[in-house]
Amino acid sequence: MGRPKNLNEEQLDILFSCWKEADNYKDRLALIEKNLPNIPALKALKLMRKLASTDSRYLKMATRKKNVEEKEKNEKALKKEQKLLVKEQKRKERAERKKVKEEKKKQDKMLNKLYENLDADCVEELCKRIEPEFIFCNEPQQFVSNISCIYRIFSKEYDEISLSFCSKCRKMDEYIPIIKEVIKWKKENLKS
Repeated sequence: MGRPKNLNEEQLDILFSCWKEADNYKDRLALIEKNLPNIPALKALKLMRKLASTDSRYLKMATRKKNVEEKEKNEKALKKEQKLLVKEQKRKERAERKKVKEEKKKQDKMLNKLYENLDADCVEELCKRIEPEFIFCNEPQQFVSNISCIYRIFSKEYDEISLSFCSKCRKMDEYIPIIKEVIKWKKENLKS
């Protein structure tokens, strides 16, 4: 389609800028009325529609606008996806922290139960069931039997003494099943 004969090049440029700056026909109509007051707005709008489907300048701009919209849409989708990933990661971290906290609570409860039940009567039985091993303890700065470490950690007799336990003292997990057996043995002996 050729250029309309009733509009000069400057008017066509203004018409193009009105089409380019607005996103809908209502806004375009307002721009036409403002920028081209000598031309009937509806006639100019009709011409604009024709040019939008045939003129190469309009088609190139439409493609550019479409590409920009597509790019913005993709960026929004990517941001949304990233937010969802962050949200999911935080949810997993919360679940993991909760699991660790519950596990620690369970462990503390079990250790308290051992603490309440281990007394001097158990030491001899512990000696029979656990092979004595001497480890260097930082607290008294000397070699100490692992059995006395166990007893010091769990026995009520050491309540008043504030002792910080070394890393080896803290690693008594391997003996917990045996300590449970000893406590069970003690209870059974008390019944009989």
